[in-house]
Amino acid sequence: MEVSFFSQSYLAKWGRTPKIQEKAEKAAGEAMTEGFVKQIKVHAQRDAKNGIYMDQDYIHMTLAHMRETVSPNRRGLIAKTNTLLQEAANAKDPLWEAYERLMDKLSGKEYSAKVRGGCIGQTAEIYSPDGEMIAAYNSLGSGWTEIQTKAESKFLDNATVVYAEAYRQARAGLKAAAQEEPQPAYTLDVQA
Repeated sequence: MEVSFFSQSYLAKWGRTPKIQEKAEKAAGEAMTEGFVKQIKVHAQRDAKNGIYMDQDYIHMTLAHMRETVSPNRRGLIAKTNTLLQEAANAKDPLWEAYERLMDKLSGKEYSAKVRGGCIGQTAEIYSPDGEMIAAYNSLGSGWTEIQTKAESKFLDNATVVYAEAYRQARAGLKAAAQEEPQPAYTLDVQA
């Protein structure tokens, strides 16, 4: 019997349930296609030649692939939640505290949003169907914050491992090639 001091919803919010962990492993693994791994290795070799670890091109390529293959559709969900925030701000009842609404993602899975507010400010949280928080809003300065999912985290970990190994191998190859090149002999002529 497993004993936990945290509620299931709290564990889900931060992606710590076995179901979320399993889905994250699967999604991250499926996103690491042969073609993408090749791209990572090409970037790592080029970066090793240039003496740069994870240049901006690599970072942009990896994030774009992650958003395309692993990430939830945050833009659409944030837009729908912004509508809820507007409705709440325009509500005649100033004491509205919290309400939940289900939103449909394009794929038909149910996401949920918790919107809270009052005279001081508003907050919102968007949750995946499994209960993992994927975005949060605070009207008192920070605005929208994307919360990295476990699947996104595992994907980035996997990509980093592939990149680091390819980079290490490329650097070792460059060092070995540099040592094999004959060193020019230097002479010094001194005339008094």
